[in-house]
Amino acid sequence: MKTIPESDWLKLACIAYQFEKTARAAGLLGGQITQATAFRMYGRERVERWRRSGKVNPVKSGSRIFYNSDELINQSLKNQIA
Repeated sequence: MKTIPESDWLKLACIAYQFEKTARAAGLLGGQITQATAFRMYGRERVERWRRSGKVNPVKSGSRIFYNSDELINQSLKNQIA
């Protein structure tokens, strides 16, 4: 099985981020995701650590908690670079 160099993964993450920004600007994507989805995508421990440190800000609507997907993506990219 082939392996992909880390620099290529970072390039791919940046392309995905630019695609998401463009799709959101065009109204194709929403700007928030539920806490359950954030936990599934990024891991519960990581999301809670970002929340405690103030890097992402949850918004409560009724009984559901939402996160801004841009904040989550930015933190994920910063983790990959560090």
